[in-house]
Amino acid sequence: MKDKDKRPDEFAADAAKASERGDHREAEKLYLTAAARASAYTNQPTMHRNATRWDRCATRERRLAELIKA
Repeated sequence: MKDKDKRPDEFAADAAKASERGDHREAEKLYLTAAARASAYTNQPTMHRNATRWDRCATRERRLAELIKA
């Protein structure tokens, strides 16, 4: 499936897999993409909550990448 056809939750699942592999930069990018795509679903409160959660996950991944790099 092409990236333009993916739903936000699919990006988040890919991000979780990247995080498990230790690829925190890729996970951060995928979580931010998921959050951005979820924000387009304006009439769905669940997507709004998920977007907020994925944004926090991206921040966590950024911190993990910085810690591992140091």
